[in-house]
Amino acid sequence: MSLFRSLLSEKSQEGFYKMLTTQCDMAVEAIDELCEYIENPSKSVQLKITHLEREADNIRRELIGMLEAAFITPFEREDIFSLSKAIDDLLDYSKSTVDEIEIFELSTNRDLKDMVYIIRDAVLCIFNTVRVMDNPKNKCQDNIIKAKKYENEMEKLYRYALARLFENEDIRYVLKMREVYRHLSNFADKVDITADILGNIMLKRS
Repeated sequence: MSLFRSLLSEKSQEGFYKMLTTQCDMAVEAIDELCEYIENPSKSVQLKITHLEREADNIRRELIGMLEAAFITPFEREDIFSLSKAIDDLLDYSKSTVDEIEIFELSTNRDLKDMVYIIRDAVLCIFNTVRVMDNPKNKCQDNIIKAKKYENEMEKLYRYALARLFENEDIRYVLKMREVYRHLSNFADKVDITADILGNIMLKRS
């Protein structure tokens, strides 16, 4: 490979890491805003999350364009695509969680807060993995394992929250809130999928 092409390849590889990190940073920002919304619901926070989700879509489109044009990628193209999609799903779920609460005209409660905060902890583990994955020496397994543990804790919270919810005699409220709880459970599943993708990437590099 010529020196020129080598330099282009290095720049391209750095670009992929930078864009994945940017996506992940935006996912953390979105979940932070979701935490803010759960504490103090407001239209302004909802709009911030919507804006972040749209900006992240733009980053993903740019990354896919780079993927199609790249001569060399830092790891397998399919893995870059899958990881980018998984991170994008985290932003989508932050937005759609707020949308559901707004549509159903629900007030937040302790169980919602507990579930959102533990998802935030798991998303932070994903970010802490992605931001250092450009160094092959960083195995990142600890954060991947932590993310999956948080997902397991989230499922316990979800079941306990459902049990408490069904003590309520207002059936309409129960049905609406159950949908939001289920949505958060699916959100945690998306974090788990992202952790698995990262774990698979790291395994291939070892």
